[in-house]
Amino acid sequence: MVRIRMHLSFIDRTGSHEFEVPPGVVDTLPEFLDIHGIRSDEIGMAIADGRWKVPRDIVIDEYSVIEVFPHLEGG
Repeated sequence: MVRIRMHLSFIDRTGSHEFEVPPGVVDTLPEFLDIHGIRSDEIGMAIADGRWKVPRDIVIDEYSVIEVFPHLEGG
């Protein structure tokens, strides 16, 4: 089981802070996020098992925890 943790505005958009994804349900992080209405270009940062990763390269079943952050804005 893979845990996908959403952060900041993604929590409001998906309605949850954390999802548990059984093996084989979806293949890649962009595929999972698309199901929840989040486009790949909206991802500011993704961390898989504590390491920064390029979101499009994340194959969900290869990790135990994936954290997803939107682009940070402010000034």
